[in-house]
Parts: sequence; C-alpha cells; structure tokens
Amino acid sequence: MTTLAKDFQNRTSWFNNRASCIFPVFLGEFNDTHLVFQNYWGWKNNIEKVFCILRLRNSLGESILNTQIEIEIHNEIKVSNLIEDKPLINGGTVEIEIISPENLGYPFPAILAFYVTKDQKSVVHAAGRILNSNETFNHGRWKESNFTITLEDDFSPFICLFYGQYVKNNSEIKLIFKDYNDNSILLKKTYSLKPSPFGSEVLYIKDLLSNAELRLLDKKKVFTIFETEIKGIFGRFVVGNFHLPTNQHFTTHSFQYINPDSEDRISASNDESSTFLPIFNKKPLRASIVSFPTNIQENLKLNISKGKIDESLKSTDEFIHIQTGGDKASVFEYKLDKDAFLKLESFSDAPSRINVNYNFSLENSLHATDLATGFKAKIYPPKKNHWGSSILEKDWKTIIFIRNLDHKSKSNEAVCSFEAFLNEEIIKKEIVVKPESCNVIEIDGEEFKKGSGDYFSWKLNASETTLEVFWVSYNKLNGAICAEHSF
Repeated sequence: MTTLAKDFQNRTSWFNNRASCIFPVFLGEFNDTHLVFQNYWGWKNNIEKVFCILRLRNSLGESILNTQIEIEIHNEIKVSNLIEDKPLINGGTVEIEIISPENLGYPFPAILAFYVTKDQKSVVHAAGRILNSNETFNHGRWKESNFTITLEDDFSPFICLFYGQYVKNNSEIKLIFKDYNDNSILLKKTYSLKPSPFGSEVLYIKDLLSNAELRLLDKKKVFTIFETEIKGIFGRFVVGNFHLPTNQHFTTHSFQYINPDSEDRISASNDESSTFLPIFNKKPLRASIVSFPTNIQENLKLNISKGKIDESLKSTDEFIHIQTGGDKASVFEYKLDKDAFLKLESFSDAPSRINVNYNFSLENSLHATDLATGFKAKIYPPKKNHWGSSILEKDWKTIIFIRNLDHKSKSNEAVCSFEAFLNEEIIKKEIVVKPESCNVIEIDGEEFKKGSGDYFSWKLNASETTLEVFWVSYNKLNGAICAEHSF
C-alpha cells in the first residue's frame, strides 16, 4: 500500500484500456444476483467505444458463460436470466470487463451487485478484480478486516475469496477474532484453502469453528481480521453476514488492515482540519457509525459541529476521543436516531486513512447496511460529478444525502443538477446545498410513470467540489434496506 497522497497522485497518470471487477454469485429458487450500472463513460468522459464482457465461472474456475453485453444508458443484468443450471454457478463468480480503445483511467468500473431474496436486498460496489496485464503481479500477504460480524443463532459471517490465474498450493487463511472493547485477541484460527485458477471459495465462519470456539465468542461483540496470500488480483473481498432463515447474504466489502506504526499521516495546519467525518440521518432511518481499530495508532480528538438537515452546522464545545489503532484500542461507535447532521473533525496530525462503516436500519430491519467508507483527509481531490443506482421496486423509497463540507469550514453554497433515469424516462430536479450543511433528495418509484425495472440510475452535477453523496433505499413495510456511497 502506498500513502494516500501518493495513491491520488498516481491515479492522475493511470492509463488503462480495461476496467474489471469480480462479484460472488448466489443463485437459487429464491436467490438472485443483479448487476446494475449506467453508461457514465459516455456522459462523463465522452468515450463512445465501450464494450462489456461478462464471464460466469463456477467455484472451480471453470468457464460457464462468456458473453458480450450491450451497454445501455441504464443497465440491469439478472444473472439468473443468463444460465439455466443455477446450482452449477451458485457460489461461483461473475467477472465484468469494460474494454475500450480509449483510456478508461481507473481500472475499476462503477458497478453495483445486488443480492436479492424474496423480501430482502443487499448491495456492494465493485471491490476486487484480476489485475491488468500492465500491472505488477507480485505475491503478497493480504490482510483484510473492517466489517461487522454477527454470530447470533440465525446468522453466520462469511468471506468470499476469489483467485486469479496464479494460485499457491497448500494455501491457508488465518483468522483472528478480537474484542470490540479492548482490541484483545480472543481466538486465532488457521484454515486450509483449496484454490484453483480463476476459482473461488465462500467461507462461512460458523462452519470453520468448533462448538467450543463458538462458545468462547458467544455473547461477546467481536470483529475479525483475516490474512491470506494472493497473486495477480486486487484482494478486496465481498464479506458480510448470511441470514439462514431467509437465505439472504447481507454484503459489504473488506478494508485493508493497516500497520499501526505506519507513517501515512496528514499534518495539521493552523487554518484547516486534517480530516473529518460527516454523520447524517433522516427518519424513519436510524444511523450509526462504526470504526474498527485497524488503522494507524493515534489517540484522535474530534471536535463536534451540529445542525439539522438543510441547515448550516454550528460549532459546539463538545469533543470525543477515538483510538484509531494499536494495542488496547476499542471499536468506535456513534448512533443517531433523529433528523440531524454532524461533523466530527480533527485539528491535529491524523492518519490519512481511517475506516468507517455507516450502518443504516429501520426499526424492523433484519440487518443494517454496513456501508464501507472512511474519514475524509484534506488531500482528497475535488469532485463535481457523482452517480449511482438505487432501488425502484414497489414500496421502496430512496433518500440521497448530499453533504457540503470543506476542511476550512468555508464551503460555498452548492447548486446541484440531479437526474434520475431509466432508458426511456428522466426525472430532473435541482437542489441547493447550503455551506457546511447536508440536504436530501427523496425518490419514490411512483415518480417513474413509464419506466419498468427493479432499479433506476441517477447522476448529480454540482457547482462546487466540496460535496459527497450517499444513498439509502428502504422498504418500510418489511424493513429491507441497503445503501452505498456514490461513485
């Protein structure tokens, strides 16, 4: 891992004709995997020649289907419609390649995978991929963490591993289970893997642990760090919790564990914060944030500013301390169950990367969203375009949160043009986001009069570069909920 500043610098010179991602596939009588994306290559970068190749592989890495997908303005691909023998591919992978003679730049495509059962949905954005031929294929230990695990009776945490062209015989995965309260190690476990070229494995943690080991973790809040050896892939993995009664995989992606002694830090300055985190909520949602102590070691003081939705923040005398990593650190949690907007910010030296998960839920939700993101260090590049896709189905509603903050607390009023669209219909809105505030756009499926489908896409262009956008889709009747940050 390079420093965050070096990472952003390197991105400006990337040249890639191929962008790709890999998702696990879960199919069955009541399960499906849906891939959703829009043609942002066209409207954002004016790239006309873009081709989409979709590959289905079973868990052994054997090719089941290779096909070209015609790219539309808005795209929904239901994997169940591509193959008749669903058990053959269940637990395998789907790889999507975007190829163009022009420079695509970023080697990840902006694609969402929705995991769907009768009443529930979960979502995760493109996370892992097989490296491009112009990238270095080094062997390396890959250490991942930063997701909620639930060991209640009806749940089993899971980790979806995938492999590239190169695999190592006698490969293993090492699991460490740690206590929320003091970061102490409760259990270590090593498990033998069965990798095959382009294959995959879904590991259900309860299946890997003995009854005695499960009893050791019982009634404790724990998180896990896992480590394995990889080559030829970018090993960001789809992880989460499997709900046995509904057969639903509640998904997010892992984040890399960072050496607590790393020097990747942001220096403080007199007139701006080094890093900040927005927290926002609108009823009937309930929000909480979780940050695992898997970052650079720092006892970080965070000043708190508060406000309401569509009102500029006001500074307070309140502050909190979080221990971001190292021995004796604890998991940091903050809950918000009313309509409100907060900004937590540090004015001292701080780690460049601090992982955070946004957990949105309803009162009747089976599982919260576990949206993976992080603090925003002052070196993040400016951004005017934001886009994504959300759920259109009956009884579902979407809230799009738009925060407008900068590190000097002097952001300008942002005028935003918003379009929600299917291939045959567009809904246009304009919204103003005040300085140092958060505003929302709410979309009900009934607003689309002619369109059909389970999802819609959207894009937002802002007059200012200080925005960040998140979306939450929910069904108030049954508590189903999913969320992501925008691309």
